Amino acid sequence: MFDAWWIKDDPEKRIRLFHGLMQGLLGGREMTCEFKGNCKDFLAVESDGSVYPCGKFSGLPGFCLGNVNEKPLKEILKKDQYLDWLRVRSELPDKCRACKWHSICNNGCTYERYLGDGKYAETSPFCEVWSGMYDYVDNKIRKLQEALRLQNGK
Repeated sequence: MFDAWWIKDDPEKRIRLFHGLMQGLLGGREMTCEFKGNCKDFLAVESDGSVYPCGKFSGLPGFCLGNVNEKPLKEILKKDQYLDWLRVRSELPDKCRACKWHSICNNGCTYERYLGDGKYAETSPFCEVWSGMYDYVDNKIRKLQEALRLQNGK
């Protein structure tokens, strides 16, 4: 899929995942929530006012932080439950810190690591897939950069 998108090179056809991968690889600020490494920029507020740390956790027992109809959001976000969730999200295991892509991947999406009963897998179940994808896309970018350098005679 990446190759088809890359070859098409149509600025009107944006695939958030691919755009985010390239953005991170080129030194930009990753905006794709799965890899941002900072889930505090994302919240889900349901139509009934229930607040969750992420839309993927909406409706899951134990993840409701409160209700904006009952408490101000500022108060809800000071709860230990939310602060603990952010801590779990931001901690990188040794395997991640040793990976060349750790500063871009940030151990992927917390939801994908959730095992149930408040437990999380240490690393993303897609770790090897993401690493391979970063290698692949990085190689494509490097080849394009080299071709452009040669074309410009530099």
